[in-house]
Amino acid sequence: MQLHAGFRRLSATLLPNEALTDPKRKKRLSGAAPAVLPRTSMSTSRSFRSLAAGVVATLVVGTILYLSQCSLEKVVRTDAGLVMVRHEKIMHQLDNVNSYMSTLQKEINDLRSDLQRSVDGKDAPKPSRKVMLFTMIFGETAVNEPWLPLFIKSAAASGADFTVIGDPALPFELPPNVKQIHISYPALVEMISKELFDGRHLYMRDAELYKVIDVKPLLGYLFRDQLTDYGFWGHIDNDMLIGNVANFLTADVLDNNDIITGIPKGMNGKDELTTWGPLTVYRNTPKITQLFRHCPDLYHVFNNHSAMFFDEWGGSERAYEDYSMTSIINKHAKALNIRWIGGFPLGWDGGCVDKPDARCSECILSERFYSEGRTRSTLTWNRTVINPDEQYKVYEVLMCHFQMGKKLMHAQFAAMTDDAKRALTSANPLFLGYREGFHI
Repeated sequence: MQLHAGFRRLSATLLPNEALTDPKRKKRLSGAAPAVLPRTSMSTSRSFRSLAAGVVATLVVGTILYLSQCSLEKVVRTDAGLVMVRHEKIMHQLDNVNSYMSTLQKEINDLRSDLQRSVDGKDAPKPSRKVMLFTMIFGETAVNEPWLPLFIKSAAASGADFTVIGDPALPFELPPNVKQIHISYPALVEMISKELFDGRHLYMRDAELYKVIDVKPLLGYLFRDQLTDYGFWGHIDNDMLIGNVANFLTADVLDNNDIITGIPKGMNGKDELTTWGPLTVYRNTPKITQLFRHCPDLYHVFNNHSAMFFDEWGGSERAYEDYSMTSIINKHAKALNIRWIGGFPLGWDGGCVDKPDARCSECILSERFYSEGRTRSTLTWNRTVINPDEQYKVYEVLMCHFQMGKKLMHAQFAAMTDDAKRALTSANPLFLGYREGFHI
């Protein structure tokens, strides 16, 4: 009969072979028929449960009708005059059920189509554009560097979130978008050993703290529980001021790239992009976050006392190039369909070492406050002194890296009063120059 044929059509589609991912929401059917599966973002198990619910409802209706037909047989034997009336009602209900089952069949076909599009990546939901930046600080000397509160000041208005990995605790209050995960260097080494090498001993445990630069590409994996709501993560140094991240890591940049590095091609002497220790950002997906696993001998990198510059291109002489993230990505980019980009406006004071001008490599951090309590910054860099041909060339930059100037800062801060140091953390604007250091 028609009802049985409908059930056969339904049962043929209950267990699709394709992998299931999140479908979209579908409007419910009108009328007395049970509600059809909602097509919305849900887990695979919820998809099966919703599908089963629709099927069960249909089976219940079919059972009721079957029992009604059994009652009809009894009526025929006792009162033939009621047969036509009851038969017409049952056939009307049967038409409704068959109509509903046809619609359910279409729903299932649409569901399978949607799920296959999700599997193929053609209808995937837009990923989060939130960015988490990790920075590492270990030891009493590092947490008490005089410029560290000013790095945090710039981070507070950057539009990104930050996680400080290290120990001891920073000796000042952190803004809402900055948190610290307290972990000692030996505990971090133990974590790496357990997560990646089945608890094997790592000689990096006895290395100088500078060895942590090799850990940077692992941070998104080691602390993946911190990244649930983030589409991207990255590592950043803290001897710098960070500008307005959203002005540079725009929606277009984030949507169309898997890896974002602060520097342009050629920094390793080759015509290729490179990862960069002071700032590299990765898409928060297993494929990208775990690219470090493509290292030809990952255990060698971490069972080693020496810093191998794993986060960049293996050192200035490329001594460890084969073990570097730059080598890994360039080697596998095509096969893994990795999209990456590099080169943002940056301020760097390396050109000021042999220039006496006090304003060489001047950076200015300005903050704008909004009525809803949000603060955003603008960071500019003056290149004029470094390159006189670029008169009045003042750029907005993503960061100002005082890699050379920090060597002069200890004496500058030592000469400041405590009140003068505190004034820097609330200064707006805040000035930074190679020879003058931080000032108002």
